[in-house]
Amino acid sequence: MMTAEEARKITFEAKDEFVKDAIVILHERVKSNAKKGVSQTKMEIHHKVPFMSEIVSDIVEHFENLGYAVTVSDLYTTVEIIVSWWEE
Repeated sequence: MMTAEEARKITFEAKDEFVKDAIVILHERVKSNAKKGVSQTKMEIHHKVPFMSEIVSDIVEHFENLGYAVTVSDLYTTVEIIVSWWEE
């Protein structure tokens, strides 16, 4: 049987993997859109994802540290993250 502590550990690890995966996806979209002449990309994350605020904060911090402008909008059932590189 799994203890609550073990379950929490697995859940936190899942959060970290979710952030890593989202960052990779957004970087791929940045590259793809830049090649098309589009100066932004976006991702929507469903509200039911655990640790939503921490996940969004980690993603925003990652891209802002790289010089991107990041906008977060709280939509009805999702959070939309827009990453833009047009302005310095």
